[in-house]
Amino acid sequence: MSASDVAPLAARFAEPSRDEWLDAATKALRGRPLESLVTRTPEGLEIQPLYGPDDHPTDGDPAGLPGLLPFTRGTRAAGGPAGGWDVSQSHDSADHAAANEAILTDLEKGVTSIRLNARGTHTVDDLDRVLDGVMLDLAGVWLEPSTNPLGPAALLMALWERRGVAPSAASGGFGADPLGVLARRGTLPQPLDEALADAADLAALSAARYPGVRALSVDAAIVADAGGSDADELAYALACGVAYLRAATSRGGLDVDAACAELIFTLTAGVDQFASIAKLRAARRCWARVAEVAGASADSPPMFLHAVTAPTMFAARDPWVNILRGTIATFAAAVAGADAVTVVPFDAALGLPDPLARRVARNTQLVLADESRLAAVVDPAGGSWYVEARTEELAAEAWRRFQAIEAAGGLAAALGDGSLAATIDASWEPRARALATRKAALTGVSEFPSLEEVLPRRTAEAPPSPPADTSEVPLDLAPAGDGTRARSAVAAVTDGATTGRVAATVSGPAAWVTPLEVRRPSAPFEALRNAAEHASPEPTILLITLGPIATHTARATWAANLFAVGGVRSIEPGPLDDVAAAVAAFEADDSTVVCLCSSDDVYAERAAETATALREAGARRIYLAGKPGEHEQTWRDAGVDEFVHVGIDVLDTLQRAHDHLGVARP
Repeated sequence: MSASDVAPLAARFAEPSRDEWLDAATKALRGRPLESLVTRTPEGLEIQPLYGPDDHPTDGDPAGLPGLLPFTRGTRAAGGPAGGWDVSQSHDSADHAAANEAILTDLEKGVTSIRLNARGTHTVDDLDRVLDGVMLDLAGVWLEPSTNPLGPAALLMALWERRGVAPSAASGGFGADPLGVLARRGTLPQPLDEALADAADLAALSAARYPGVRALSVDAAIVADAGGSDADELAYALACGVAYLRAATSRGGLDVDAACAELIFTLTAGVDQFASIAKLRAARRCWARVAEVAGASADSPPMFLHAVTAPTMFAARDPWVNILRGTIATFAAAVAGADAVTVVPFDAALGLPDPLARRVARNTQLVLADESRLAAVVDPAGGSWYVEARTEELAAEAWRRFQAIEAAGGLAAALGDGSLAATIDASWEPRARALATRKAALTGVSEFPSLEEVLPRRTAEAPPSPPADTSEVPLDLAPAGDGTRARSAVAAVTDGATTGRVAATVSGPAAWVTPLEVRRPSAPFEALRNAAEHASPEPTILLITLGPIATHTARATWAANLFAVGGVRSIEPGPLDDVAAAVAAFEADDSTVVCLCSSDDVYAERAAETATALREAGARRIYLAGKPGEHEQTWRDAGVDEFVHVGIDVLDTLQRAHDHLGVARP
């Protein structure tokens, strides 16, 4: 048989039309409307059950081509660079020796750049110890945003000079992000106007001297950490980027193209891979429009996009599941074409990561880049009707919210008057409800918790900084906006003052706002677990399993899982054939809180008399697993206090259970 005689596999199947799919779906729903398949994002955008050519915009392809404006499909026509994206990892420098060991291990094992929190690093000698053995002409160093970016930036520039690193070979960033620090911490040590001038000054020096360094950081992960939606995160990124463009051009003297080259944007990737892919693609599209409106040339550099696996999605309970969460997020960032990716170690919610967690974090990226070859494919999600439609809808919504921020006076005003926080709160509220009712499940936390788990032990706080000379070298200069102030900072730590720390002299009161609240979805559930673990005696509930195993198992299993979410252990006595057996099981157990578990038919026959008998035997709290329907009042009159079933507010229910079990509130 020749190859021409073999029909393609797809040729054996008829191509269904949209109407045929709708007819089949309608039959499968058995009376439910098709609209019941539509879901909504936190922004209120509708996700349809089916996408096709009809969902694509009719005025051409807004995504364009890879490597061309608006860069939705990526910034390179041939896909990612040969080595993949920039594999980055975060480190805290408070313990110089430990930080140096971890940094060297990461770089030796495949990490290509480091992100450094310079806390506890006050002098060039300090930074030299932290980066001892690091080839600074090969590995990029990205400073995390701090309250006074001039100091850490000056130390890094002085170290480059000490090590003989040519300015053209230096790479990384100075992390100047005054608006981000203000949003996260609520305060700056100087007026915001002066902080923006210092940031512009750093950008001017960087643009003039360090072509591979970006001075300005837009950390939109702050919004995701506070519970904001993807549209909120994008709107913040655009508004913050515009604020820094204004500062860099008006105060730093840079043109728009040069100012754009000084920016790095940090956005989160989460467990919803398609939402994350759409967000990162939409970010490039929206920023290309901002640059165009600002007057950038056709050769202006596209958005430099750093994706970080969303820190708040990591749970302290069952932390091994975090490896899966991080893998999904990393996959999404890679598919979306991020320029750099940082994977948060799976044990981050427990304290300082250990070597295993850092190894898993970097290997997650390396496997996806080198073995899965994701970096070799140009825009893998491109052409998906679903991804393209979601990208466009999200970009439009983010742009609307960005315009609202700008119309109200810009990001600084939105932080100051609380309007940004209010918008984020409005986005968080429906998500919080979904978490509380377990419509959105957290595996290992709100679903399928293990009361037998042994958590890894981690250091909760960073060790104290090593002793250092606390004398300061003040920069008694007004912000010049042309690199003068930044050059003075470098001179202060280079010319005989390497044992002092750089201190910015300010001329006005500190800036302050109400900081954005950090919200970890798992935190309320973990608080209940922690409270139960510290209670004595251990809180337990007796499951009154009425009828044979086949009759009560489903609801008994569900109820045991529910109460375990709050750290309450369920005691199951086995099949209970009658009321007397139920009372005997209760009297043989120490728990005074019980939950009836069985089928609807058994409940109709025995729930009332069983509840009455248990109440007379001393039960202080009686639950029933299932919806009561028309029997609710009868069963309540018989002694049932509460009904537990799918859709209840689990957090509220478990807190009441704790109260009845004598567990102290967290």
